[in-house]
Amino acid sequence: MNSLKELSDKKIIMSMILRFTDQFQVGERFRSEDIIKFVHRYHRRYIYGDTILRYARILRSQGKLSYKCTSKRERIFEIV
Repeated sequence: MNSLKELSDKKIIMSMILRFTDQFQVGERFRSEDIIKFVHRYHRRYIYGDTILRYARILRSQGKLSYKCTSKRERIFEIV
C-alpha cells in the first residue's frame, strides 16, 4: 500500500506535468527531457525521469492530457 507521502508526491508531480503542458498549443512539440527538467526544477526532491514520464502516460490514459510521440528515437512529443 502506498504511503500518504507517496500519494501526495504523485499528485504534485502530475499537477506539475499539467502546468508544463498548459503552455503549449495543439500541434506544438516538446522533448521528454523538457518535462523532466521542469519537474526537477520545481520539486523539492529528486524524481526519476522514467517516473515523471509514467505519470504523464497515466494522465493521458485518464484523458487529462492529450499528446502523441512523434519521434520515439528523439523522444519528441506533440500536443493533440
